[in-house]
Amino acid sequence: MRRQNGFWPDTIYKALRSFGGQACLTPDVYEWVQNNVTLTERELSASPHQGRPYYVNTVRGIASDMADKGLLIRVNAGCYRLP
Repeated sequence: MRRQNGFWPDTIYKALRSFGGQACLTPDVYEWVQNNVTLTERELSASPHQGRPYYVNTVRGIASDMADKGLLIRVNAGCYRLP
């Protein structure tokens, strides 16, 4: 199953809003995603990147890209807030 364009950025925005606009990926955003998104078997499976689930790598990479584009503000390593 392929996610629609914008799915992950929208999901990250929703997760951050649920924490008042600022949160760290570990554990807050990752746990929020796991509890609020129906993840596929592949997204839950261990990736070759330190054995983390694929969805963790996806969220981490997209959040970083969003910060690089000014769509999020990086407040600390792995921690973001809404602009």
